[in-house]
Amino acid sequence: DFQQLRVVTQMAADLDLGAVSAADASDYLLSLASSGSESVAKEAIFPATLAQGARPWPRLLEIAKDDRRPREVRNSAVFWLGQGAADEATKGLAEIVDADGDREVRKSAVFSLSQRPKDEAVPALLRIARTHRDPELRRSAIFWLGQTRDPRVVAYFEEVLLRR
Repeated sequence: DFQQLRVVTQMAADLDLGAVSAADASDYLLSLASSGSESVAKEAIFPATLAQGARPWPRLLEIAKDDRRPREVRNSAVFWLGQGAADEATKGLAEIVDADGDREVRKSAVFSLSQRPKDEAVPALLRIARTHRDPELRRSAIFWLGQTRDPRVVAYFEEVLLRR
């Protein structure tokens, strides 16, 4: 089962690269996301995640952490990390939240964590809500925790409200 994709890029004119493997197509699109203009980079991220058998998650994580890339490109990388990379994504997204850097990108990472399966999202968001040094990121984690119906969250809210 060797899946092939046809890659066509929009530059000054269409450039048909012909049939390439899914992994090669994903690599090409991720290279555009890593170094292309904001509009090209942002548009390259989603299709890079679709290539069957490709593992775009490590490169998406690099893009999300790269302060030199435009905020919208980094936010897009964070969003797609949250949608598909399983346990790797949760760890990587938590690293983005904890890193120094653009607060909006870090808030996007909190949102993306909230989109992970509950068993991954709730512990990560509880940790942020309890211990993160940035009050705005803690508020964001608390907001997204409030959208769940998890007993651990109810216990956390009870704990916080009874402290006062």
